[in-house]
Amino acid sequence: MPLKVNEETWAKFKDGVRTFNRNKNAYYKDLKKEQYTNLQKKLDLIKIAEDNKDSEDTAVTTP
Repeated sequence: MPLKVNEETWAKFKDGVRTFNRNKNAYYKDLKKEQYTNLQKKLDLIKIAEDNKDSEDTAVTTP
């Protein structure tokens, strides 16, 4: 590669890598938030199930 275009090419490459890494990090951050939200929903369901497991009032616990 000619020396006069080396810096320009390297700058474009670094910019592309930075953009890629920002997008990748945002994707995984959103994925982690979604996983945490799903975990909270599962824990809420477990709590409801545990609260209702010993109940004798089937009209309330069945639905």
